Amino acid sequence: MDNTNPMSPAPERPFLAEVQRCPEDIQDEATFRAASIFRSWERLQNILDIHQLTISNRWSRKSTGLKKDILVEAWPDIPLMHRPDFALFHPLNLLQEAITDAKDLAASKWPYINLEDLSKGKFLPVFMEARARNPPRVFARSDLEGTVVNRVMSSFSVSTCPGHSISLAGDSVGAYGNVVSLVGNADAQDRLKYAVDYTISEGLLVLEIHQKVLQFLESCCEGILHDRPLPDPNEGWTTVNDMNKSAPYRAPMSFDFRQLISLLAARLTMTADHFWDLRIDPSYFLETITAYEASTEEAIYDSQGQSDPAAETQDHWDNCAGFIAESAYCNVIMASICFEMSDRLQNTYGNRPKIGQIPSQSSDHFGLLEGMLRLRHTLVVLYEIAVDSLSRCLPTERTFRKYFVKDSSGTTLRLVWTRPSERTHDRLFALLSAFVFVEEGLESQMGRKNLLVEIERLLESDPSEKMRLSPRLLMMISDAGFYLSAVEAIDLVQPSVPTVYAEMETDEGKEGDASTLLSREVAIELRRHTQFKDDVQGMSYEGFGPPNSGRFDYPCWKTRTLQSIDQMRRAEKCLDEYWEMFDHNFHSSCSKSIHDYDPQVFKCRQINRQHEPKPKHKTKDSGVALDDIDTALAQLDKPKESDEAAGVLFSETNLHTNGTMPIQDFLAIHPAHFTFTERSLKVFRKMFSTPSPDPPGEIKWKDFLNAMVDSGFQVTKQYGSLWLFTPVSLGAEKSIFLQEPPLEYDARSGVLQMDFKIAQRLARRLNYAYGWDESWFTQK
Repeated sequence: MDNTNPMSPAPERPFLAEVQRCPEDIQDEATFRAASIFRSWERLQNILDIHQLTISNRWSRKSTGLKKDILVEAWPDIPLMHRPDFALFHPLNLLQEAITDAKDLAASKWPYINLEDLSKGKFLPVFMEARARNPPRVFARSDLEGTVVNRVMSSFSVSTCPGHSISLAGDSVGAYGNVVSLVGNADAQDRLKYAVDYTISEGLLVLEIHQKVLQFLESCCEGILHDRPLPDPNEGWTTVNDMNKSAPYRAPMSFDFRQLISLLAARLTMTADHFWDLRIDPSYFLETITAYEASTEEAIYDSQGQSDPAAETQDHWDNCAGFIAESAYCNVIMASICFEMSDRLQNTYGNRPKIGQIPSQSSDHFGLLEGMLRLRHTLVVLYEIAVDSLSRCLPTERTFRKYFVKDSSGTTLRLVWTRPSERTHDRLFALLSAFVFVEEGLESQMGRKNLLVEIERLLESDPSEKMRLSPRLLMMISDAGFYLSAVEAIDLVQPSVPTVYAEMETDEGKEGDASTLLSREVAIELRRHTQFKDDVQGMSYEGFGPPNSGRFDYPCWKTRTLQSIDQMRRAEKCLDEYWEMFDHNFHSSCSKSIHDYDPQVFKCRQINRQHEPKPKHKTKDSGVALDDIDTALAQLDKPKESDEAAGVLFSETNLHTNGTMPIQDFLAIHPAHFTFTERSLKVFRKMFSTPSPDPPGEIKWKDFLNAMVDSGFQVTKQYGSLWLFTPVSLGAEKSIFLQEPPLEYDARSGVLQMDFKIAQRLARRLNYAYGWDESWFTQK
């Protein structure tokens, strides 16, 4: 029995099983559904504001068959007859068994959505207008009363939360679907008693009904207006560009310690996933090295228009591959250090670093201040490294090479304005060069943050400008933006952190100054990174060589045939041999194992490789077990019996010996937290599908973003090419960064799309983070 209403008994529900949930869990689900409801409601309003007359006229002229086609497209399992829930009582006898069929359950939740009614007259346009012109709360009670069959005869469990109710009285996300405590709250008890508020099970049912109804009406509009441009449905996500624009008009943000840790944790998992993909995926490994090679100084022509002959040598490619491997280790080590520093502060001081919470003379205040200063200084160091990398990459960017030329010595680059007037015309280059080569006076007058904000605004407002930049340069902009944002987040701890840090910089150079002491303390924090840099000194990077032989070609997106499997096995063998050589050379240089530096997230991952196909098992297409990429790495977390069985199991050395939280525990998520709409399932089935003779077509990037929003993620575009995905119902600490794929502009449709290979890689990252695999999205 639902005990949310202590004043009256619950209705008799013989087949329902009740599951008690905590208030926070209920509120998370309600917030997620409310966000989806108001997003769809606002878009439906926008569509009708522009196209209501067109929708009405087109619908009235369509034949019954065409109307039914649109309705079925919008709701594939739509019931055929009027009041499909009554059809369950044939011939009007009491139901003796619970409703278990999914279609019957849907019919009992939405009895007014059926082909017989909606394909006649103007019922659908009237339905659209009513739902668009009135807030969802207007229909809450009537929608609930229409589900009496579902509430009484459903066999599925319902959620309860003793001592709580749900309020559906508001007209916005923050006010609609609020969980209210009944304990000692006479007003809330009266609201529930007199049917103003709802029991937990009733409230969640109403939210589910509203969410599906509004999505259905959106889809109907899209079907009727298939040839008309509709309002962009990207209200489901925001961008750092939008936040920067609105910042002057909003109240200043307050410091959120937990959110800062979640961003640092997401940064750590992103760097670790990148490094892991370098070890397991030959095509990803080759593409990363090729992109880096194109940005080396050897790629620049000299003043005579001659290329550097060193660019074709084996030593050059060996050094490129070695640099990529070394950088991957450095990035993941530094990300681990930042996460551990923030996690120690969280464990020691909790959520205290807020304005006025700690007396300025308390021991806690000074301990927290020192820790925040160390973390801030570390992030400043990483920000400066990111800007330096960007400054070295900018002259080699193909779009901007005309502005640079090698000097006669061939060892350095100098800026040459071949056509000085172009500086004012090429605004993107002017902004980037000002950002990375900023002079002290210019920085004091404009500020690097303002320059970075303007760069992001230009890239987002003009896609043609963004397409001038390589994915590598965009990612460098993302790195600089991430660290700058992290520093700004710490500076929100007013007034201590920014004030004390500024005083330290002012006193720098004095004997025993605080800035020098802080630098020494940060150097201690960075000792693991420093030790790694010392260990790789003098290390030989031989073993890669020019990649023009095709030995790293890895057709993982193609149908499995004997030929494609054999090519994949050769590429996997070449990649494994390279990493074995790299690991051996590292051990030879410092007498240590490279795996001592592996991130904690590698603890339970293993590399699965293609097995040699056996002719007797051959089928028309493959008949061979697929590898971890094609099955979205569903077996990654299973323990391995032996190294010879399927691959290499990484070291289980625990790097968190200082009492900080292991990153796996921080990011652990139960699969049951996710729900998927039909729209999101269509996208994820493509992304997680296995290769076939007829592989899925390209996936629109906006479709992927909408699918993530529908699945319960808050999506935020960061600087450059980085996107942040945070599950709304799971808490900010479950965030993941995904890099925007290298998108190509389709001149015919004007739509940015990603191919199946890129979609597979995104699917792999989602599997790392949340355990998603193909089985989650298979049609039953």
